[in-house]
Amino acid sequence: GDCPVVALTATATVRVQADIVDQLRLDACKRYIRGFARENLALEIVQANPSERAELAIKTLRDPERRPAIVYCLSRAAVEEVATRWRGEFRCEHYHAGMESDDRARVQAAFAGGKADVVVATVAFGMGIDKANIRTVVHMGMPGSVESYYQEVGRAGRDGLPSVALGMFSYADLKLHQSFFERGYPPLTSMATVHGAVPKTGISREELQRRSPLGPEVAENCVSKLWGLGALVVDAEDVVRLGPATEWQAVYSKQRAHREGQCDTLFDLSRASGCRMEALVNFFGDHTHSGRCGLCDRCDPGSARLTSTRQATPLERRQMLKIAEVLPPGRSVSLG
Repeated sequence: GDCPVVALTATATVRVQADIVDQLRLDACKRYIRGFARENLALEIVQANPSERAELAIKTLRDPERRPAIVYCLSRAAVEEVATRWRGEFRCEHYHAGMESDDRARVQAAFAGGKADVVVATVAFGMGIDKANIRTVVHMGMPGSVESYYQEVGRAGRDGLPSVALGMFSYADLKLHQSFFERGYPPLTSMATVHGAVPKTGISREELQRRSPLGPEVAENCVSKLWGLGALVVDAEDVVRLGPATEWQAVYSKQRAHREGQCDTLFDLSRASGCRMEALVNFFGDHTHSGRCGLCDRCDPGSARLTSTRQATPLERRQMLKIAEVLPPGRSVSLG
């Protein structure tokens, strides 16, 4: 009816903003997009092999001014390995979803209460942590999307004081996320196989998994996805029946393509030239922040913590100028 509607979200890409407007039918709405830029947060990203990341990170974290800190790893095994190595350096805890709930609660309370300086964790850690004085967030591997990266680095410096976000990525991370993607988003052919195996009279979820040539794990993943799409319905007795959705294949293909491109987008963003904060906020459609942030490793390379820079020699400058002469129009080269 005539009831006013306001739709709020913390981090929404241009695509998500359009989806919100479409789903809530807010055709004549005004969009207010601002606040993505963090003026006290220095972003730094380097390409580093997994074997050297722990040593690179600890060089920064040994500085008491860089703690408290959250260090994100891509696997539970890496979390436990890194935390074990660092416990002799400072008060360090680890956190992942495979731990008992009491242990997870203890780590959260220790960090929030100032009894732990560093938490090495998977992405399971961070939501609901109300700690304003986190000085550093380290990614020892590439997150799954730009949205995840922004939310995780945004946990640093909520008190407004200078903070840093260090990212160490490589092509190996991209390949790892692609393998995660293949497990999480089965091919359309697999989805169709499971959907086609459900008779009109229905079938128990357990029996469907047992019969599937794809194996129980893949079959269960397909059932969950198809249920969310409305192509299947699972009742209270775990009986699977055909759902009302008929255009689910097109919808799923669109979802899968979008998710597949998220890792590529972050990898491309990590290698982009120019100010990192500007590139990050532009991704979310916030164009109110223009120019250089003055803090990131692109704007202020002399303050970088994971890399070192120096002035180019006269010979190097001449070589760079020769390269610049053959670059396509619009491309730039730094001679710093």
